[in-house]
Amino acid sequence: LDRFYISLEKHIQKTIKLDNPHFLIQDLLKFADFNKDDKISLSEARSLWSLVQIDEFVYTILLSDKAYAPKIRGTCGHIFALDKVINQNLPFDEKQELYSSSERPNWYQRVRLAVGIIEFFSD
Repeated sequence: LDRFYISLEKHIQKTIKLDNPHFLIQDLLKFADFNKDDKISLSEARSLWSLVQIDEFVYTILLSDKAYAPKIRGTCGHIFALDKVINQNLPFDEKQELYSSSERPNWYQRVRLAVGIIEFFSD
């Protein structure tokens, strides 16, 4: 288990460069203990190692205490399932445009703005 811990620490340092990865590693090990017996079996360690190779999984564990981050529903080997994040405070949804047609600048103003932005960044 010590070698596994060191390998996890090196991998975390290499991929996301945390100052103190020990809290993240403890969270990962707690998550990997699927049968909650306070021991990491070989199959649990293999599953965790394959999951840690996926950056999205590591960031999901890292942000697991935030309300806006999805929660992990379950795993099977290197596959993990996430909850759907529902945020009711969005200013628009898929069926509604951000601006109504009367509020939107006309075509000429939008083109001028786009050309101005392109010229600004190309200099």
